Amino acid sequence: MDSLLAQDESLYPSWRHPSGTKRYFDSDAARGWIEDYNRTGNAQSLNDLLEHIEPLARSILEYRSTTEHESIDELLSRIRIKVWQSIRLFDPARGSAFSFCAMIVSRAAMSAVAQSWNWSERFCALGEATEPKSS
Repeated sequence: MDSLLAQDESLYPSWRHPSGTKRYFDSDAARGWIEDYNRTGNAQSLNDLLEHIEPLARSILEYRSTTEHESIDELLSRIRIKVWQSIRLFDPARGSAFSFCAMIVSRAAMSAVAQSWNWSERFCALGEATEPKSS
């Protein structure tokens, strides 16, 4: 598994960064950890995957402004639980490990925002409650 932890330090050009940028998500390494966990139940593979997903998760959560509705730590905790619950569903024939992980993060973000909106309609924030009117 140590070979999966080695990060490629070369720069990769993209439409957003024509001069190149570092990749912070290695889909092949993530696929290796997912397959190892599904095959053996190795907890270290799951931990390595969760650590590897965190920069991607932070990027998606901040891009979607999800942190305005819930703290980043709470959102990351939701994502870790969802990855752990969903990891058995990974199928390399249906997509890459990147798309699998990104979809989990995106859906967790959408769920957190929707839940926040539902709660905001039902409950007022502390301090916004009106005082009973005295006669």
